[in-house]
Amino acid sequence: MKSTGGMYINSQVHLDGQEFDSCTFHDCLVTYSGGPAPVMSNCVLQNCRWVFEGPAGATLQFLKSMYHGGFKSVVDQLFDSIRATTPPPQMGEIDTSEAPRSAASKEFK
Repeated sequence: MKSTGGMYINSQVHLDGQEFDSCTFHDCLVTYSGGPAPVMSNCVLQNCRWVFEGPAGATLQFLKSMYHGGFKSVVDQLFDSIRATTPPPQMGEIDTSEAPRSAASKEFK
């Protein structure tokens, strides 16, 4: 579904597979479950809450576990690649060859 110029107020909006152009979201509950990536361009979000469910939530929990489990540099490198204006050839692929030895041997809990 594509929404152009839509106004969402006090709504629950599911992003998976949706396209929003020049839309305004005010006091909404915005959810993403890890399905097809949404497209949002020229949108305004005001006072919205975000919920990541299913695979999206599991991915965030995994990144949190990595970050607090001694792999801070790997998570930081991933977010640096997300912030880059030109993504690396394999988005999400992180080179850990320079990670500290102690971090490379830790287990996730």
